[in-house]
Amino acid sequence: MTHAKDRRGVLWAWLLALVLAIGLTACGGATSENASGEATEQSETAAESGDATGQGDSAGSDADADAEGDGEDVQPKAAKGGTPWVNSSEGGNLPVEQPELRDDLYLNTNYDYTADHQLIGGSPLIDASAEIRESVTKLIEDTSKTSPELEQLRIFYNQLADSDARAQTGISEVQPYHDRIMAVTSIDGLNALLASDDFPFVPVIDAFVSTGDMRGNNIVGILPKFVLSDSAGGGAEYYQDTDDENAKFMQQIMLTPEKLKARSAFIMFGANKEGADEAVEKYLAFEGSWGKFGDYTGKWTDKEYGEYGKSNQVLTMEELQERCPNIPVKELLVKLGKDESEAYTVSSPEWLSELDKLWTNDNLDNLKTLVFLSMMKDCYPILDPNLYKDAYEDQKQKVPDAKTSAYEGCNTLGTMSNAIAKLYVDDVLGAEAKNRLTQLTNDMTESYRELFRDTAWMSDAAKQQATEKLDHMTMNILEPDGGYWDYAKLELTPTDKGGTPLSNLLAIKKFRSDRDKELIGQPAKGIGPWGMIRATEMNCFYDPITNSINILPGYVTSAVYSDSMSEQELLAGIGAVIGHEVSHGFDYLGSQYDAYGTPHSVFSGEDAKAFVERRQRLIDYFDTIQVSDGVYVNGTNKSVEGAADLCGVQAILARAEKIDGLDYAKFFQDYARLWCQVYPPGTTLALATDSHPLNYLRTNVNVQMFDEFYDAYGVKEGDGMYLAPESRVVMWGADA
Repeated sequence: MTHAKDRRGVLWAWLLALVLAIGLTACGGATSENASGEATEQSETAAESGDATGQGDSAGSDADADAEGDGEDVQPKAAKGGTPWVNSSEGGNLPVEQPELRDDLYLNTNYDYTADHQLIGGSPLIDASAEIRESVTKLIEDTSKTSPELEQLRIFYNQLADSDARAQTGISEVQPYHDRIMAVTSIDGLNALLASDDFPFVPVIDAFVSTGDMRGNNIVGILPKFVLSDSAGGGAEYYQDTDDENAKFMQQIMLTPEKLKARSAFIMFGANKEGADEAVEKYLAFEGSWGKFGDYTGKWTDKEYGEYGKSNQVLTMEELQERCPNIPVKELLVKLGKDESEAYTVSSPEWLSELDKLWTNDNLDNLKTLVFLSMMKDCYPILDPNLYKDAYEDQKQKVPDAKTSAYEGCNTLGTMSNAIAKLYVDDVLGAEAKNRLTQLTNDMTESYRELFRDTAWMSDAAKQQATEKLDHMTMNILEPDGGYWDYAKLELTPTDKGGTPLSNLLAIKKFRSDRDKELIGQPAKGIGPWGMIRATEMNCFYDPITNSINILPGYVTSAVYSDSMSEQELLAGIGAVIGHEVSHGFDYLGSQYDAYGTPHSVFSGEDAKAFVERRQRLIDYFDTIQVSDGVYVNGTNKSVEGAADLCGVQAILARAEKIDGLDYAKFFQDYARLWCQVYPPGTTLALATDSHPLNYLRTNVNVQMFDEFYDAYGVKEGDGMYLAPESRVVMWGADA
């Protein structure tokens, strides 16, 4: 048995592996990148907190070996800490005997997998996540295959796979830019550097093609460009001041991978480890001081209905400059090729004003660090992974081999992830997948149309607005609105013709900038989210600004889709995910935007009152659920994602009525398998601060609201899955 100190180290390694495998954010988030270069995965279905977990391919085996050595601490036990279910999403809580379906649908269905993954955690969805890498790597290495995106990807991949050349180059290409940053002696000098054409890096802002109104034109969206977290994934959450120890622990866990990378960056340029750690902590305090004003889901869940619609503001260039007179925002947008937008939509713009207050000579050292670390984060995919050896070791990982490192360097938002996604869709999934998933999405929207029609508490005006949102939803199924980028316009240079990883990285950046410039000012398309998230992520999400459903290729592996799956199987699995995402257009937050992405609430007056009352009933029920001895679910925190799960089940059941001979008993078990997930022991309380319910609750809470479930298994009062009719919550339809 290990000592307590060693056990804490093992737990830390488990949690780091968990973070490296996933992004613990809402379903509409983007990713941060881990120390191996692979962006952390997010899935709307694989897990609760962000939604997917398990051991990622880059998570090292060292942590697993340590965990197995401590196995005598984790023994099967009787159910505890939950009423009426054990928290089986956490390893170490496995009951001695498999429960009956009528007592715990989730654990009965997933018992064998849960038993096999008590120590290391895991998910069938994550188990299948390597399929994209394997299939695309095979295409790259098969020189008989050719296409514009494959040819360019092959050049970049081959350069990054040359580990000897990367080791020899080291940081030599980056060194001159570092030296220029360090030579700055005033805020005016820093502004001049950032505005110069020969300094190709842009800190502070992430800019992408967006819209202020889907009836208008494409404009530019702006998010903060954090160094130590990811704004598109709700990274501001990890800078919040809080007294919640679990929230503090999760903040520490989520920030650790980027902090370790930043430490390595300081060491590369001469700092010792102690000095580098001090520099990172100093910078963390600085970024947190303004970063905490950014946007994240939890910021709005307890606000009055209608407040979320104020989170994004559309500003002209002049108004933008007035908000931040010190930051050279126009010059930064010029370098990004996004200075000619008719307006700019800024997410929770208070962060920009707060940073502008700090953009002074008094904070010059912190600002130089911001620029330096932002540059290093941009260059991370092309740098020799051995430069980050200490970061890997601290995360119980091994430095990736040449092929793994090359693929990971290509599979980032700033490099070639869209090309990888296109190849995977075209050469692996095929047209049948797109057609079936598009039809399934149409089926889900039709379910909501019928449910809204039959909802007595909704006024005719609310029904009309809800139907209008459905009519105008953009369906980005496996590809963005308008298709993938034209990679024939990208021209990378092979090594034998003088190309280098940095020169090609900069060429990719220019390609992305030129592509966006072509779209700005054109009629609005629902593509904004795809500019801020890797299409290869294990994720599906709804975006209220573009009123779009987004099914990313990275989510569609054999765990949720194959051409041979029946309609029933698809409906119970990925159909529930799609139904969940459609629901977000009408949840407590999404319903505050109309069909065109403008802040005009679907519900008002008595409709809003009735809607909020039903939300409160779900909150009240979640508040009664115990996930550990004396620890209860925070219903308000789970109300948005929990409601989307509930409504997703209602939508698939509405569709199931139209399938002749549907086997409801198998149907509900297929739904339970969708959420199969095990977290390592001692982790779920840290995850409890996330907006998604734990996976066993994502199954059990939702199915127990519907008569079809009771009929399928003969569930009666006294059974663990029984919930009295008066306590059941339904949002839409005749029973709502």
